[in-house]
Amino acid sequence: MIALRQLPTSLDFPHISLLHAICGLASLYSSIITDPKLDRARANAAEGLFGPSIHGPLEPTKDEGKNFFPKTLFDVKGAWDEGFGIAHIRLASATLRLSVRGGDRLLQILQAAIICAWYTYSMGMTIGVYTWMGTITKLVGPLGIYASEGFEPLSRLPSNMLFLFGKPRTPVEAETIRYPLPASSARSTLINSPSRNVFWIAYVTERVYNAGTAWPLTISDEDISQFLPCRFSDFMSGEHVPTHNRQRLFTENMLFTHPTLTTDSWTLYIKASILISRVRSFNSRYRISVASKGSSISVLSFVSPADSEEFRQLDQTIAAFTRNIPRAFRDPVETTVDPLLYTAHLLPHVAMIQLHDPHAKPDSPNDHSAMQMLAATRAILDLIYKLCGTTYDLQYMDHSCSVGWFMAGAAIIRFLKAKMRAKDKDEVARLEQELGIVKFMLKNLGDRTIIGYRQIIVLEDIYRVEIEGHGRKMATAPLATDQRADPDNLMFGNVQ
Repeated sequence: MIALRQLPTSLDFPHISLLHAICGLASLYSSIITDPKLDRARANAAEGLFGPSIHGPLEPTKDEGKNFFPKTLFDVKGAWDEGFGIAHIRLASATLRLSVRGGDRLLQILQAAIICAWYTYSMGMTIGVYTWMGTITKLVGPLGIYASEGFEPLSRLPSNMLFLFGKPRTPVEAETIRYPLPASSARSTLINSPSRNVFWIAYVTERVYNAGTAWPLTISDEDISQFLPCRFSDFMSGEHVPTHNRQRLFTENMLFTHPTLTTDSWTLYIKASILISRVRSFNSRYRISVASKGSSISVLSFVSPADSEEFRQLDQTIAAFTRNIPRAFRDPVETTVDPLLYTAHLLPHVAMIQLHDPHAKPDSPNDHSAMQMLAATRAILDLIYKLCGTTYDLQYMDHSCSVGWFMAGAAIIRFLKAKMRAKDKDEVARLEQELGIVKFMLKNLGDRTIIGYRQIIVLEDIYRVEIEGHGRKMATAPLATDQRADPDNLMFGNVQ
């Protein structure tokens, strides 16, 4: 924001793509900005907001109704008809593509792409988020911000030729971040930009915003040697924090030990996203791993992944992380709500559900995966209850918390089906009420974003497939304008 004081012609002035992205995201948080197409998108949220192309005409020479892909900024000048926020994201996308071709201020381009991914997630576009993550990770690699000094790839090239920014920054440089422009630039200048924080934001964006999918990750944990960031308060104040004891992804017991000088809600959020990363990697690579070891046992045989040592270690790691959260950070909802800390508490339970969901047998009362999955679901519900007891505006939460609420709802439907088969009326009534609470929270979030509505529709589809064959219909959630703190609002979803 300080750079905005510079002249627009200055190389120190923020890149136009970054400014457009900020304006687009800011529209979600302004009550005076309304996008004319959002109501229609809510009504059809399962299909997403953006189509595969832009519908013309956006300039006088275009044929009426013709679909085309924008190639220049001029092609999207008519995007304002779609609304303030959407128009700015489209303009950010167009200017971003043009700038990447010339290598213009790529770190700021990376920041713009992260913001666009944030906006796209809030609009409920799963494929759009995944596409933006491709852009983000394609910039992280060449810039080299995932690596730190002393952990360069093995190469005959000089270290200053490995990445677009030259050799990996020293620990102090990566925190203060002053990168010189290329020698070919019109003038020599220094760009202040938090490269280490930018990298970790990119990392958690991919892990968390795509947590509801089974698609492969594009940034591998095994390639990352970057230090974890300092506390956000130290970063904002410019306080120097020694790096000799700073943790990395491969630091022993880094998920269980939390040094006081480098631990806050932000670093706990990152560590919680690492749990998501490890579970997703296990789920996507397990069968490949078994086959690559040359085992005579068929991958599709009766041997369960839940019996593997790696599975047990992940199960224990998630539980240990939750137990070892420092005392000062154990309650994300006190006199005020800490959105980052709330999500950091939510993500381990999401990881636990993702780990056990493929193997759980809700019909079996002694099944370990079912018990772990149900415990994680109830832990998410406890976090929901805490938030319901406040008047905090869900718009200011990290919107990725909707993933945790959605996954809890999907898990509840599985157990609901099992209890219906067992004709356990008391437990059925309890699960119906809990499912209603989940929908209630998503409905409140969906009052200002698309993601809440989209996930309600997906939950209804799951319910229709799993439950309605038993002659039941899903209860309707209350309006998002209802008062969340009113206990009566938590009692909808009557058994029919």
